[in-house]
Order: sequence, then structure tokens, then C-alpha cells
Amino acid sequence: MKLITALLFFMLASVPGYAEQISIGADEWQGYTHNDGSGIYFELLKKIYPDDRLNFKVDSFNRALKKFEQNKLDIIIGVYKEDLARALFPNWYLDTEYPIMAFYNPKLLTINHLNDFKQLTTSWLRGYAFNRYLPPSKNTYLIDDIKLGFKMLANQRIDTFIDYSYNLPDQYQGQLSSFEVLPSRRIYIAFQRNRHGKKLALQFDQKMAQLRTSGELEKLFSDDYQRTGLADFNPDKNEIIIYTDEVNVLKEPNIEQLILEPSLNRILNLTLDSLDNYHFTYKVMHDFSKIYQYKQKENVCFIDMIKTRQRQAHFAFSQPFSLYLGLHLYSKIPLSDKETIHLPQLFAKQEPGEKQLRLAKISGRSYGERLDQQLNLIDPAQRYPTPVDAKTALKQLNNGRFELLIEYPSEVDFYWPQISKEKIYSYAIKGADSYLLGHMMCAKSAKTAQLINDFNLSLKKRIPTQAFYQMQSQGVAKSNQSEFTRYFNQVFLNTPQAQ
Repeated sequence: MKLITALLFFMLASVPGYAEQISIGADEWQGYTHNDGSGIYFELLKKIYPDDRLNFKVDSFNRALKKFEQNKLDIIIGVYKEDLARALFPNWYLDTEYPIMAFYNPKLLTINHLNDFKQLTTSWLRGYAFNRYLPPSKNTYLIDDIKLGFKMLANQRIDTFIDYSYNLPDQYQGQLSSFEVLPSRRIYIAFQRNRHGKKLALQFDQKMAQLRTSGELEKLFSDDYQRTGLADFNPDKNEIIIYTDEVNVLKEPNIEQLILEPSLNRILNLTLDSLDNYHFTYKVMHDFSKIYQYKQKENVCFIDMIKTRQRQAHFAFSQPFSLYLGLHLYSKIPLSDKETIHLPQLFAKQEPGEKQLRLAKISGRSYGERLDQQLNLIDPAQRYPTPVDAKTALKQLNNGRFELLIEYPSEVDFYWPQISKEKIYSYAIKGADSYLLGHMMCAKSAKTAQLINDFNLSLKKRIPTQAFYQMQSQGVAKSNQSEFTRYFNQVFLNTPQAQ
């Protein structure tokens, strides 16, 4: 009987349509994803996977994200790469989203900058996380109907309504002005990071190429096809290898994926997602003293690198894309009753026979040229070289491998509570830079020169957005927010520093 049952199961599993269902989650977007299974995105997936295996689940965007993170969905539609920490993304993107716009009545007010929103009453559709791209405003109303939002704007019940230009009703055309909150971006479908998800992602990439060649993709998107950019998308991208120590290595059976640490991942994805001609492969490097062996490579870059004269002699640099408040000295024991410490003096005043303090020096890392010069004055016997990332270095500090560590406050604020409940002492370092900037640093070649140019152009569009600021400032402690904002405005928005 068991043999018959097993044979029957095998036969049924071989029948088309009996295969495992594919659960697909999405918000309801007019024209793209509907409760009845219609819409451009749903119709696209029906052309890629067997229709009878697809199980569409329309819900709010936030609930769909949560279900995907709980492994209750195989596919989620319409996400940015930074929306999900543990997901597989295909080579092909899904669509190019319209810019996010703020509509307002020009007879009543003018919006020239994101700071103008602080005193305004804003509104948008419930479930859309537009607050990620806006500064805190005076009042915020979440609504359930787009038409109601524009009606409230027309009746002066709100100052501005946040949405996409294609949703602007005909009756308000020519009456309202708009301000671009966020430029157009690529959106994706995402898959679970397992063998099944990898198979589905591969099918998606293969079928998208076939649908474009046959003309079905253009037919499906119709008048919107040109806007998507899919006609010019090159799936055979130039591979760029990016070395970093800011990664997590995620492993599951038959699949391994390197992803950036969340904060850096968000910042880079905002800038890189429009660079369609490149495929970025992340690799781990903890010992940055080895970077010079890659200076002749045509497709190698490093991210979040401090610019120094020595590095500039061998590598090309992008415009800065990240900002960190100045490095501090950290210890598990109190060092001084003063808030600022002079490093060479700290080591010089140690008495003979006294336990020697050891300062961790992460191999190949630059701490900024001013601080690098101070470190060179310290006896090598008191420097503890260690080829590790910031989190591991903090663990080593906690375990007594050394007594002192130089690190960014934002890194310590984030990681130390995960490592220890003990107090950690923080000291500003005399002569250190007030802030440091991170760049894309690449070996000099025609390929990387084009990449840096494309990166800078994309960065220029993203810098004025609130999303860029928020992604930069998320790891900054509240007590340091005003200082960080001042330097951010000075560096990225060319705001003169107050005297």
C-alpha cells in the first residue's frame, strides 16, 4: 500500500499544474496590480510562470513586506533593493517608477526646498512610506483615496499632497504646481533567498529577455514602455568588483550572498540603482594594506574610502557619498577627566613598569591624514595591528585583546549595545578631523572612469533629496544630530559654515 501511495504521489507531482504554488504579494496599484489578478505586473508574471501555479495576494505594501520577511510569500512586487535585507534580486528590473511629486497650489505657497515642508500640512496615501523622503512636517494626514487627497488640496485643507504625476486628476491639470521629492528609480520584484527563489529569479531573467525580443514586453507595457527603459536595458552588464569590509555573509544550502551592512546598503542602492550597465559583485577585504595590488585592475573598486594623497596617486575617486562625524578614542577604562585626548601624549606619559596600553590599528585603514600622522608617532610596540571590521574590533576590545580603539561614534553607538552591557568611554582626539568623507575609489581604467562619471551624475540627483539625508543620518545619536546636519549641509548642500 505504501508503495502504491508513493507511486501515486510521484505521478501526481509529474502532472503539469500539480507543482508547488507560487505566492506573490503586492500592494494594489491602479493599472498594475489588481485584486482580480489583472494589471500589467500580474499579466507579466503570468507570461513568465505557469498561470495555474500563481497565487496573487494583494495587500498593503507594509503587510506584503512583512509577509515576505516571514517567508509567507515567494515573490514580492515593486520594491527598492534597500527595502529588504534578505532577498534575491534578478538581473532585470521590473519597471522605472515615476518621480515622487509634491503637489501644491502656487497661488498660496511656493516649495523650493525640502526644508519648506517643515511648516506645511502634508498628506499622502496610507501604506506609502513617503515620510522616508520628507523632513518632519507640521501635520501629516494619511488618507485612503487619491481623489480625496487632491480634493483636500483644492479645498485648502492640506498644503501639499504627495503622489505620482500620473494620478493627477484631469480637473486639476494646470491648476497645481509640483516639487520633485525623489527622482525616478528602478523597482524590482524580489525572491526568497533559497534554492526555490534562485530558480524563480533565473526564470524571470531568461523570460524577460525572450519577451523583449518577441515584442510581447512592449505590447504589455504599451504607451509606458519607453518610460520603463526596458527597451535599452543591457542584461550583459560590465562586472565591477567592489571590495569592502562592510558586509554580511549570508549562507544557505547551495547559495551564498554577500550584502552590505544596512546603512551603507541603503545609501549606495539609492545611487547605484540607475546604473544599468554595471553588475556589482561585492567581495570581502579586511586588510586594506593589500589594496595597492589591485591598482592595475580595470574593474576593481573599493567603497567608503577616505581620500589621501597616497591613494590619489594610484586610484581614481568619486565625489563623496557618505559622511561620518570625527573619529573618537574608545576604552573600557577611564583615561582622563578631559573630553579630549592627545594621542602621542597619552602614550608618552606612561610610567616604566606600568601596563602598556595597546591601540588597535586596523590594517591598511586610513583614519584621515591628520590622525595617520599622529599614529605614526606612537611606538609600534604599542600599536596592535588587526585585519578586521569595526564590529569584530569592538568585540576584541571587549575581550581585552587591546585597550584602545579608534572608531566612528555611529559605528560604536550601533554595535556596542549588541556586544556588551558594560560602559565604554569615549574621547575626542585632539587634531583629528571634525568629519570624514567616504568615496568610491577605483583602479584607474577607462571602464572605472566611466563608472565614476555615471556614479557622480546619479549622486548629484540624489543628494538634494531627503532620502539621501535620512539614510546618512540614521546611525547618528540624537545628541550628535545637529552637529551632523551642520556638516552635511556644508559638504553636500554647499551651505556656508556659521562663524
